[in-house]
Amino acid sequence: GSPGRSITVQNESGAIPVVIGDVNRLHQVIGNLITNAMRHGGDDAAATITLRTENQRVLVDVSDNGKGIPASDLPHLFERFYRADESRSRASGGSGLGLSIVKGLVEAHGGTISVESTVGEGTVFHINLPAAPDDSPGDVLGDAPEDAPTRT
Repeated sequence: GSPGRSITVQNESGAIPVVIGDVNRLHQVIGNLITNAMRHGGDDAAATITLRTENQRVLVDVSDNGKGIPASDLPHLFERFYRADESRSRASGGSGLGLSIVKGLVEAHGGTISVESTVGEGTVFHINLPAAPDDSPGDVLGDAPEDAPTRT
């Protein structure tokens, strides 16, 4: 775990944004990005999830105020097996597959993902997903089916 670490959720959409998709895979996307923020942001990094809606899209930003990622690494972050810092990644057990899988899951849901980062200031991953139609019964990102395993 990350004792004493902060993860904040800011909902700027005015309602609960809803997307249609596999709730477990969408949780995996957010979970991976938060885990990366905690693991690679540095000992004091805090993470924020910001939700917005715009033009029938749900926008999710996962940001941290940690170490940041060098500009030369940014174009490669979503490539399979790419690791920005070989020694740190080996030490933390990373395979270099996490962000490749995240990108595939976001795209499978009709979305896009991009990243911005400044060394010494932090990183922001921008996820853009199609919003569920207003009359859709789609899963709310925070809901899980009754038979789904839950973590506490």
